[in-house]
Amino acid sequence: MIVLRSCVTLLLLGVAIALTADEFPTTSPTTSEPTAQPTTAEPTGTPTTAEPTISAEPTPLQTSEKDKYYFSFDPDDKDHGPNKWDKVKVSGSEYFDMTKRKSNMCDGRKQSPVNIRKESSCQDDHQIFMKRGNQDFDSNEFLIMPSSLRMNLKVKELEKSAAADVSNLATLMKAHFLDVKIPSEHTFEGKYYDGEIQITHHWDRKEGRFIILSILLDKDDDEENDALEVLIREWEEEAAQKKYKCDRKNKVPNLQKYERKHKEAGRKGYGSSKWNKIWGKYCGGRSCNNGAADWDVYRFVPTFWYCGYMGSLTIPPCTELVHWRIFDLPLKVGKDQIERMTDLLANQLDDNCNVKNIGYVDKKKRKHFNRPLQKKRQAVYCCDSDDFKVDIPDASHDYWEDMWPRKYHGRDGLK
Repeated sequence: MIVLRSCVTLLLLGVAIALTADEFPTTSPTTSEPTAQPTTAEPTGTPTTAEPTISAEPTPLQTSEKDKYYFSFDPDDKDHGPNKWDKVKVSGSEYFDMTKRKSNMCDGRKQSPVNIRKESSCQDDHQIFMKRGNQDFDSNEFLIMPSSLRMNLKVKELEKSAAADVSNLATLMKAHFLDVKIPSEHTFEGKYYDGEIQITHHWDRKEGRFIILSILLDKDDDEENDALEVLIREWEEEAAQKKYKCDRKNKVPNLQKYERKHKEAGRKGYGSSKWNKIWGKYCGGRSCNNGAADWDVYRFVPTFWYCGYMGSLTIPPCTELVHWRIFDLPLKVGKDQIERMTDLLANQLDDNCNVKNIGYVDKKKRKHFNRPLQKKRQAVYCCDSDDFKVDIPDASHDYWEDMWPRKYHGRDGLK
């Protein structure tokens, strides 16, 4: 009898434990990605006022886990693709530190990108004046983000930074970062290009707006661009360092210590003559005392004339406070350069050493890390050499005209 009671007791106890385990499942702690903490100070247009350092890290929107922050460029992704971007949580966006509009606007009426074609006459009265600044190349930070290859211009003061004066907007606007998108996001008269450089500027203390200068990239003639090559090599070094850290973390046997594959950027690695040829006339260091930067972010600009419209950022939160200026000639680059940048985006590693790829491959086996064209059309205006002339030194004429097609209108626009 005692044995029987003991057996029954053990049986009931086992059932209770099983029910408890089913009712209260064990959960493992989730791991959240660290977010950048940009400062909250508002930038101003006066050189004497300190400006905030904009976060160089990817926003928490772009994680490698498919959670509430995740988004994808894949139009066939019914849960996270572009048609669902309006559902992405954007409370931690780095862009919110520069604007008062702190909500998801991906379903707004003025979204980018769009097809660029002239719909109205020029609204501007002069070229975009550009200042190379006083901060040397080694101050830049190179990042491989899920949506782009980024060079962060880590300059706090407007008086030292690269800056642009865009007609009818602000006098000078600081350049914050350069992004490369693969392929282009905008089309020009219906044509997609192989890539797109976007140089983002910030202005307007009250509301917070962005001015993005866009340069389309064309590989058809397979002409390597020396300035772009410098940037690509730095992104490749960034990827190599990341892989080395992951290999160490995973205890890969016989791992060799990381060493730079490419020469050191700057005059020290390239030599003064070649470095100055890549980035244009240099006046700094021992050659003169004005302290000009030894490189120029605007070296990628292929012409003076452009098309413009009001649109948005092309990743969540898709903020609709962007003045776009898309230059009307593409920059010629090498096929190998486009391929290497594509590989950097497709094979990047996150902090957990997992491949982080939010792009997709189309039916023609082309890899995409770009937002599709938006259906809601924005009014686009274009400015050519009939609208304003450009006054540059005679010695500079050859530099520009060598890049331009024979029948390009700009040949009649130089003073």
